[in-house]
Amino acid sequence: MPRKPGPVTDNLDMWRCVWERYTNPGTTQKEIAVALGMSEAKVSRLLERAVREGMMKVTVDVTPPRNAELENALREKFELFDAVVIPTIGDDGRSVRRSVGITAARYFERLVKEGSKIAVASGTTLTQMVDNLTPRRFRDIRLYPMAVMELGLKANAAKVVEFFPNALVASMRAKYGGDVQAFNFQVSPVEKQELNEQEKLGILEQNGIRDLFEEAMDADTTLIEIGTFKYIDKRAEAILQYYNTDIDQLKQLSKGQINFQAFDSEHFLSEEFRGLNDIITVSLDHLKQMSKSPGKHVIAVSAGNDAVEATIASLSPNIRCYDILITDGVVAESIMKST
Repeated sequence: MPRKPGPVTDNLDMWRCVWERYTNPGTTQKEIAVALGMSEAKVSRLLERAVREGMMKVTVDVTPPRNAELENALREKFELFDAVVIPTIGDDGRSVRRSVGITAARYFERLVKEGSKIAVASGTTLTQMVDNLTPRRFRDIRLYPMAVMELGLKANAAKVVEFFPNALVASMRAKYGGDVQAFNFQVSPVEKQELNEQEKLGILEQNGIRDLFEEAMDADTTLIEIGTFKYIDKRAEAILQYYNTDIDQLKQLSKGQINFQAFDSEHFLSEEFRGLNDIITVSLDHLKQMSKSPGKHVIAVSAGNDAVEATIASLSPNIRCYDILITDGVVAESIMKST
């Protein structure tokens, strides 16, 4: 005897339609209708109702199209493991940073797996990447910041915290669930200036995070952003002032920066800006080694006109410290024209 339509039957059929779509992503309404023995019109009506009542949410996840020609040119010219180039979307910096961030998020999600060790630098495009990660549940991944926060810096320039590596690691942990191990690197205010590498390790030891910092240096995947000191806001200036750095000179001499380490087209500017060098970070020299290590990847993101000069300089043989570049068409075309 056929069932009589009614609220209970409709609710059950709606649940069956939603479950069919959930368990078979990408299935069409026609395929659901065939599988459940309903009309296509009924399936359409029930799915629309499920959205209205909050049982099902529709999200649009659009990854920008890629430019294979520019990607191949970058891979071959600079011997990169991979290059990803998307169209430059919008004429404001935020739009292109978001587009590159979304693309980087999708790329990263193909690499991350249980057991992964991931180190994260700083930057606004990386922030967009983290914001656009798909929430997932992991039991065994470890997330490390690539720079250490001085508590004195936190007290004197609190607004800086949001784009420091510690903040990005915390945001990633929120995406991946409570079982993920995410570390926060903080040390007591450092009185001495012009620290050498051994003294930096001693500070990490005193604060109980040396072993974890060394784990960060051996991450499977490292996420960095190629940026510039030429266009900085008050939050970045607060960091530079805390480390007694001549901002005008830095803008004049540097071509770019990665994780607060400045460079020109030929070398890292650690001697020229010793105050900036006092920030305890995973060094770019070390990243150069990691980018060439089997099974390791250093992914660099770069977005928009403001990043063109920095990205070109970062591809100099003396500077390049990554094996994967994710960027937009304006940056990629400028690179190819300049070399």
